[in-house]
Amino acid sequence: MSDRRIKVLALAGDPGGAEAIAPVISALKQDPRFEANVYSYKQATSIFERDGLRPQCLEESTSIGEFRSILSKTEIQLVLAGTSLNGIDLEKRLLHASNDLRIRSLSILDFWSNYTARFSDSSGTPILPDLIAVPDDRAYTQCLQAGLPEENLIVTGTPAFDKLATWSRESISKTRKRVRASLGVEKTTLLVVFASQPLSALQQAIGYPPPSITEHDAFQLLVDSLPSIASGSPFQVVVKCHPRESHEIWHSHLIDARRGIKAALDTNHSTLECCLAADLVVGMHSVVLLEAALLGVNVVSIQPGDTSNSTLPSRSNIFLVTSTDRVELCSVIRLSMSTPNQFTSGLATSTPTVLKALNQLCELPTIKNNQPDLQ
Repeated sequence: MSDRRIKVLALAGDPGGAEAIAPVISALKQDPRFEANVYSYKQATSIFERDGLRPQCLEESTSIGEFRSILSKTEIQLVLAGTSLNGIDLEKRLLHASNDLRIRSLSILDFWSNYTARFSDSSGTPILPDLIAVPDDRAYTQCLQAGLPEENLIVTGTPAFDKLATWSRESISKTRKRVRASLGVEKTTLLVVFASQPLSALQQAIGYPPPSITEHDAFQLLVDSLPSIASGSPFQVVVKCHPRESHEIWHSHLIDARRGIKAALDTNHSTLECCLAADLVVGMHSVVLLEAALLGVNVVSIQPGDTSNSTLPSRSNIFLVTSTDRVELCSVIRLSMSTPNQFTSGLATSTPTVLKALNQLCELPTIKNNQPDLQ
């Protein structure tokens, strides 16, 4: 390549995809060798704007042909993409266009699920980038089992978790005190945070059957179990919505579900701040649970079914509930609360590894890999 700056087009739509590539975009913008052109749609727009990345918002109808035009007119040399699953999936159209133009590409996998769906169109035809950055060896193995080619996979870690490296035990302690005071939680009150996610909507968007238990079912199971867990002690429940969820629906559900329990939807603090302030964090398989666990918070994940297929990595402070049985949930919660949270700091970052992979792509000839059949 010439001495001029390498032009990169970055795109994401879902919150998870945006969080995964945002740290990499920020690093590219600080590197004089690169020129980052940032595009977004759906919830990614607000996340990029939050991080000062000034995205250009795309229409959800943007076609493969329009992406070809954007790539050509802006003389893009590298593509950086999230792996959204939202029924629109502009990242796939972008990859299709970049493959047509033989422009190198890297996608960052932000979660341990739906590998085939993330990299194929509605007919099952593969749409692959040159490199897929995966979070760990477990994801690497699962991608291979899903039929993704080994030569396209690279273990980089998850850049979305780089923000966790900024937390220290001191900052966690200060945040915990500040958030609990802001929420009006007394020192003797058990604070329970439910980290929700739009599981029902996601399953529908990608054409999967409805889940065996929805996010609202899981919350109701928790609410029904709390009185026996608290054993008469005061407790308070805070619900944190996923960016793709409707606050109105949750407000309505809280009215029906709480039955005298002090429960509310919080919109004044980040989900991670609430998790750090909590005595108990419960959810299904939101990535927020893993973020909290990495910082040392004990979390309970309600995942009815075969735990060998759990979408969350195995950790000693992630406690799985494998059924909708209230007795099991109570038992698992008591177990999780029997060991105090062990807050940690000094976590490693992943963005440098992704940047190294992008640099390697710059040095490769513009010959694309074949697009294999996915299982």
